[in-house]
Amino acid sequence: MDDGFTKFLIAREDQLLNEWLEPFDNDKVLNLGCGEGRFMEHADFGIDHNEEIIEAAQKKYPNLDFIVADATQTNFPDVSFDVVFSLHMFTEMDKENIKIIFKEVHRILRPKGRFIFNISSYRYHKTSGFSVGEIKELFQEGWDLVHEEGLIFLPIKNIPQKIHPYFFRLDQFLCRTFASDYANFILVVMEKQD
Repeated sequence: MDDGFTKFLIAREDQLLNEWLEPFDNDKVLNLGCGEGRFMEHADFGIDHNEEIIEAAQKKYPNLDFIVADATQTNFPDVSFDVVFSLHMFTEMDKENIKIIFKEVHRILRPKGRFIFNISSYRYHKTSGFSVGEIKELFQEGWDLVHEEGLIFLPIKNIPQKIHPYFFRLDQFLCRTFASDYANFILVVMEKQD
């Protein structure tokens, strides 16, 4: 991704995480697939499978807890978290691995806990994208869809960076309409049933 696109994307994701995590301000939150610590200001714990990346994240956030583990088997006890979020982990993953991770997240979430993640839109990413309907099928039972929203509708890569701020609100509006299916990504919030 070019730098302008990435900045636009991160700003939008950060805005949505602030909005969606506000009710869980003092709860246990896991950043699943945290990489070098992106969005750790929203989490208490970070997990990634790459030890070097976790070491970099620990340097950035020495007061937070990080664990090297695979997302399919986190080794956390059952019902450990109120919220799990994962941004950009599923964008190039096949359905079978996604299904295994969804099952693991369900295990470690408390009842009424939320899972926030994004997927590549099938309309924009023909070979690796999903529709929300396909994702709901992967979840099986035990979940409720709380919210879905498009992310990056406008062709930001073709718009000069210096005028991106003027397009931010327009993009936000379009991603909350019927046009959200045509966005680059779709952010999804699922809730674990009691």
